[in-house]
Amino acid sequence: MAQSAHKPPISTRGGSQSAAPQPPTVMAAQPRATGATATSRTQRKRRAKRLRRWVAACLVAFAAAVLPRLYMAYMWLVEVTSRHDDRLTTLLLGTVERHDRAVAILWHQEVFSVAYNYRRYHGHALASVSDFGQVIAALLHRCNFTVVRGGSGSRSRQRPVLPALIAHMRTHRRVIYGLTVDGSQGPAYRVKHGGPAIAQACCAPVIAVRTWYKRGITLPTWDRTQIPLPFNRRVTLASGPYWIAPDTDREGFEAFRAHVENELWELTERAYTEAGASHEAGRHRGFPDGWRSRWSPGQLGRKLGPHDLEPDRPPPWAHRLLAADTRFTSSPRAQAGA
Repeated sequence: MAQSAHKPPISTRGGSQSAAPQPPTVMAAQPRATGATATSRTQRKRRAKRLRRWVAACLVAFAAAVLPRLYMAYMWLVEVTSRHDDRLTTLLLGTVERHDRAVAILWHQEVFSVAYNYRRYHGHALASVSDFGQVIAALLHRCNFTVVRGGSGSRSRQRPVLPALIAHMRTHRRVIYGLTVDGSQGPAYRVKHGGPAIAQACCAPVIAVRTWYKRGITLPTWDRTQIPLPFNRRVTLASGPYWIAPDTDREGFEAFRAHVENELWELTERAYTEAGASHEAGRHRGFPDGWRSRWSPGQLGRKLGPHDLEPDRPPPWAHRLLAADTRFTSSPRAQAGA
């Protein structure tokens, strides 16, 4: 009976039982404090984000200022201590003299050395709009390239690549594109559609190019990038020109793409052999299973169309610059000995 005296009163009005109202507490002021805390956290996150962006921008600017200089110094050392076998310059510059433009295609495996090796041609190249692309653009500028920005990056900065490259070639004089046709993420040794599409839209000749060093460090990347070592031998081979007509249908386009893809495989095999590279087990990694060279000794290129491999007999629709044509913006002219 003594315990029942401490039970809270129970209301029986309306046939239901309910607890008596509790006295108010100080918890009513908590929502205001929670809101202030959330605002403070948001402000701290914003300040931290701005700080990270500032630090990243400083690091990118530092890399863009320093890395190209280190790269140039290292590649200079490789060049002056190495022997060179160049079978590209005469073909490429002769083609450009006739047609004022060319699309040079090569594998992404050469991405480390391509800027320095082709600096005398004053080429035009693509660099992404990402932070790393800013570093690459600075390096390319130092190697006499005209840089077109586009491609991968944050979604807010992405720009369509193919239309920009086509428009650039159509509106500028003496444009030489050097395109890593299996980049930028592979698969390795597979020609994508971009290079042939530019050549078709601009009535431009395609030149297949392969550069290989006898001694180098092969990185464990998807493309097996080669970093050449000093005291080396470099072999640069080229074949072409190859032509794709502007009215080529889808089936013909695929046949052309597959043909230049095989020509690059052939050049890759020939460059290995002429550079005296070892016959390592992974030499043909990325090639089709059972692939074998069909070129005869001394051969550089196989025809697909009637005008292929004949620089002095281009197709009638091939681009030629008229002296009175004022639609074009002049670009620096390359000098072979520059």
